[in-house]
Amino acid sequence: MIPDISRSQLLFNQRMGEVLADAGHNVTLIRLQTLENDGKGLKLASRPTIKEWIINGFIDGVDYEWIKQKQAESAFLDESAWAFLSKEKRKLLSVWMKTFTDACEKMITDKEFMDKFEAAEFDIVFTHMYEFCPIGIQHIGKAKTWIWVNSGALMDYVAYYIGLPVPPSYAAPMMTDAHDSLTFYQRFKSIIGHSISPFFAKKMLADPQTEIFRKHFGANFSDLTEIAKNAPLVFVNSNELYDLPRPTLHKIVNIGGLGMKQASAKPLPKEYSDLIEKVGSAVVFSFGSVANATLIPKEWKEAFMGAFSRFPKTQFFVRYEGADIKPPKNVHFSQWLPQVDLLRELLFKRKEVS
Repeated sequence: MIPDISRSQLLFNQRMGEVLADAGHNVTLIRLQTLENDGKGLKLASRPTIKEWIINGFIDGVDYEWIKQKQAESAFLDESAWAFLSKEKRKLLSVWMKTFTDACEKMITDKEFMDKFEAAEFDIVFTHMYEFCPIGIQHIGKAKTWIWVNSGALMDYVAYYIGLPVPPSYAAPMMTDAHDSLTFYQRFKSIIGHSISPFFAKKMLADPQTEIFRKHFGANFSDLTEIAKNAPLVFVNSNELYDLPRPTLHKIVNIGGLGMKQASAKPLPKEYSDLIEKVGSAVVFSFGSVANATLIPKEWKEAFMGAFSRFPKTQFFVRYEGADIKPPKNVHFSQWLPQVDLLRELLFKRKEVS
């Protein structure tokens, strides 16, 4: 079950589905439309044995554009550790979390969907780490087992609820600007961060959504965090060879790079292949779909372009949708980048040169 919040999240879950389908399994990708995103029109059912269900969770009256704008802006703010206390930040979090909860209620009261889900009798249900609603849905559906999926590194609150000890002295919270060698101040922030993360997840997401399930399925419905604690397996889209050092458990399975095959790359469009042929090296530069590069502060944009211009023999391919800056001669802007195909071409070019 995939909260429909960004193209990259959809594609990651599609890749998992393709690996399972190629191994002979029947796969159903359940796309929970919680927030509008740039994945509209993206078809996930890429194999004959993959089905796609699209469940409407959009809420009337919600300003989705405002949520996306504020979230994207925050990606490029140099905020202090106490930024979450600001009025605007609290408003954004409150609206965002309420949207998740309202969407959850809309989906679990969709009788056609819930009946269809229970009747499917899935052997395994994969639930995404962004919220707790899919955990409750799989519990209602009585699947034989389930897996809690992290589309990136292990989320802090996921680690907390599955009982993984996370020493704040060297395992900083996921979103902090620190590695495994922390100063005293960074350790202090690490303690605060690890204390806030599970509290935030429970009070702003798990508790409201638990109440929704109890409202519709009975007062004795289990607390969603208690169900989460019993997750049989946790998938993490990372690799222990380059992840920061931290404790782990046998139930945590790293699947970084799953489904990425050289054969999946396609020939490059001419506008890219011609540029690569003219240079000795190239760089692919993209912030992804959630962090909109057009919202980068002006001084950052100028700094990036200035840095790129200092390497005239290197071609830079930048995903950028705006028209407010003029790129140097060795920088090519595109609203969309064929990242896999570009990286494959660069790899082969490097092998030929060496």
